[in-house]
Amino acid sequence: MKCKDCNNEINPLRLKAIPTTRVCVNCSSQDKWHVRTVISGKTEYCEIEVIKNPETAAYLVGLERKGWGSNLVKVSR
Repeated sequence: MKCKDCNNEINPLRLKAIPTTRVCVNCSSQDKWHVRTVISGKTEYCEIEVIKNPETAAYLVGLERKGWGSNLVKVSR
């Protein structure tokens, strides 16, 4: 299927996720959301957090570490 605005092909994965869409990601008027995993407790529980505010998302991206335990914050006492 082609985008109604730019006439480029819409990614098949986007069509699978949003079957009624008529625009590609670049032409979409929706803001992009930031999604991250949050580990609660030691390592036994993990949940997904969706951040819709672009300023908050940019701030959190700057705080995130890469690699094993990337979302754990260590605080010295």
